[in-house]
Amino acid sequence: MKGTGSLDGNKAVGMRFAEIRRSKGISQMTAAKALGTTQSNISQLENGRRRISSAAAVELCRFYGVPASEVFGALTDEPSESFKAGEAETLLLELAANSGSDDVASSAEAYLSLCVYRLLRELYELNPHNSSGLFSIPKDKAEALCEEFLASEPERLRATLAAGSPSQRSRIELPIERSGELRRFIAACEELLERRSGKS
Repeated sequence: MKGTGSLDGNKAVGMRFAEIRRSKGISQMTAAKALGTTQSNISQLENGRRRISSAAAVELCRFYGVPASEVFGALTDEPSESFKAGEAETLLLELAANSGSDDVASSAEAYLSLCVYRLLRELYELNPHNSSGLFSIPKDKAEALCEEFLASEPERLRATLAAGSPSQRSRIELPIERSGELRRFIAACEELLERRSGKS
């Protein structure tokens, strides 16, 4: 199943999810927080104003603890449980683009690029046959500049967005169908951090 079909069908599915949510005594806000989205997003899905993809339906069914057949009959194309680290870039750039701010989007791209540059340079220069002449900035200076940018950029963006309107900040979200990927990415990163901190 690739989507819910017609607008009427979409509204019927949304209404069914709303009934299930209410029967479980769960507020839209609670559902939104658990699914990593906004109350507005849940409301639009339930009212049929936003298309419900298969992936979003699977996430909702999992959260409410109901089989998909209770909503639509059979549903088979559930997303994979595994998370591939390469998807992290897509999640970040999509979230930044949803802000509607060119500054946020270009900052996210620059941040990713410098993270890759830093490690790429380290690995590249480990091979004595690779020419360090490829890089125009000396390694120590490049490392210091990268460190300064990576340390200060999140705070600069936070201050920029805090000065903006609440409506602009509320656009910084991923669609509900991406909530599974987002949760798997966060879990993978936090597991990695805990593993590394245990070694230190």
